[in-house]
Amino acid sequence: MPQWLRHHLLIVALAAPILFFRLGEARLWDRDEPRNAQCVVEMLARADLVVPYFNGELRTHKPVLLYWLIMSAYAAFGVNEFAARFWSAALGVGTVLCTYHLGRRLFHPRAGLWAALAIAPALMFDVASRAATPDAALIFCLTATLCAFVHFAFPAAKPADGTPRFPRSLWAGVAVYGLMALAVLAKGPVGVVLPLAIMGGSLWSLRCLSWDTTLRQEDEKPAIERQWLCTLRVRLVEPLKQFVAVAWELQPLTALAMLLLIAAPWYAWVGWRTDGEFLLGFFWDHNIRRATESMEGHSGPALLFYPAALLIGFFPASVFLTPALLQVRRQLAENRRQAAAIVFCLTWIVVVVGLFSLAKTKLPSYVTPCYPVLAVLVGNVVQRWTAGNLTISARWLRGSLAALAAAGLAITLGIKLVADRYLPGEAWLAAIGVVLVVGGITALACDLWLRSPAKTAAISFGSGLLFSLLLFGLGPAAADRHQQSHLLLGVLRDSEPEEIAAWRCLEPSWVFYLGRPIRELEEWRDAVEFVSHDHRTLIIRAEDYPNLAGHLPAGVEILGESPRFLREDTLLTLGRRTESVSHRQPESTRR
Repeated sequence: MPQWLRHHLLIVALAAPILFFRLGEARLWDRDEPRNAQCVVEMLARADLVVPYFNGELRTHKPVLLYWLIMSAYAAFGVNEFAARFWSAALGVGTVLCTYHLGRRLFHPRAGLWAALAIAPALMFDVASRAATPDAALIFCLTATLCAFVHFAFPAAKPADGTPRFPRSLWAGVAVYGLMALAVLAKGPVGVVLPLAIMGGSLWSLRCLSWDTTLRQEDEKPAIERQWLCTLRVRLVEPLKQFVAVAWELQPLTALAMLLLIAAPWYAWVGWRTDGEFLLGFFWDHNIRRATESMEGHSGPALLFYPAALLIGFFPASVFLTPALLQVRRQLAENRRQAAAIVFCLTWIVVVVGLFSLAKTKLPSYVTPCYPVLAVLVGNVVQRWTAGNLTISARWLRGSLAALAAAGLAITLGIKLVADRYLPGEAWLAAIGVVLVVGGITALACDLWLRSPAKTAAISFGSGLLFSLLLFGLGPAAADRHQQSHLLLGVLRDSEPEEIAAWRCLEPSWVFYLGRPIRELEEWRDAVEFVSHDHRTLIIRAEDYPNLAGHLPAGVEILGESPRFLREDTLLTLGRRTESVSHRQPESTRR
């Protein structure tokens, strides 16, 4: 069996369980998950494959690719949580495989293997890959686009001139930009901006910042810094010329053709069907405004937010980021092709983190597209460590193992505190963090006494994989048992109202699980007027009830109440009591 096939089978065998284990057992919990899942239900009910609707209203938040994928999963598995999340998990496995090929092509086959094992258990990557959101589709399409670019631009034969170039072949350009166009269908303009900036930025940097290894040969020890500075004095006088050359090298006409062929038809069609309303809402509200102003309270410090998000979101492999960056700094002097691979990786990180740091709206999930390249850098340092050709001190790796154990201890205590407060009876979940404590200590002991980097790396990465498998396989299902939304939904079903409305508290999951629209009211007068009619049910927060009670008409009363999960308030359902509600039995186990 060839090496690449063995690696593929191993990667799938380790990554698939993390992303698929008990995927559909927890209810849709994030606000975006039920919106996307219900949007597909409403599109199918309307026999409309073009215009997305949620709760009876046009949904302009995201393009259509995720909806089409979920439609196929509904057809295969029915309308349920597993089907809504299926393609996110499948594309997550695809991203892990693309990460393997990136590491294999840029550095070494075993670097690719370690890279795949680094990204598979990453916390935010697994969140994206186990949720019915377009993040997994975007990450996969961007990673596949850049993987195709690397395949064509970085020759496998490693010639003396290792400077990458965008492929001249038309079909290679079609492959790269076809995948990029799918990224545009997954999440919009970011699907164009990120890959073009990464490919173009890396090529331009290598043209302007390349050095001649024949310089300074009279020195006893070539000084890479001096070589770079010597070349910069010559090359930096023509950055604009290099920019134009790279821009043309990127085959802009091919890129435009693929965008027009794959992505543009749907955007044009949905714009025509909605008289431009979707395009205005999507491009203005959810792209331009998110970049220029903080929306929905999602903000943070420009310089520190995303570095902190990467350390947490890329955990547990993030403990190896410091030695990974120190290692590639040393590798820049080895040869042109090695330097080109490192410049490409660093450009990828700088583009993603830099662009989203400039945007006013900030979310940790925005920088998940750079997780594959972080994994490649980690895979590179671990491969050199296990092969015995590190150019940094092995103490950096031992420090990473100690950090892994310390983080495991902190996670154990954190889960215990959270479980005691929000998930009574689920304190056993804290044992999941012990996996990292044991793994980090065992790996450190193996390195100190057995002096076997391969076994040490296998133990540390294995503990990370097991940690994520248990965390995502057991954690969501355990937390879901403490949700009380079934009490609220039971009242709504049994009261059999003709209309349902919510005042300042609408949760998208109610729409999905009830399978019917719920009006969202903003003014208290609208709430009073709504509930004044027969066969109507109003949902409000308990803290708002005293302000509303004096204005309610006779006969309107509290039909039921339900505590809100992970919040300190309670929801009330108001309406006129009917016979079915009066005789309703308690529903302590109904979902």
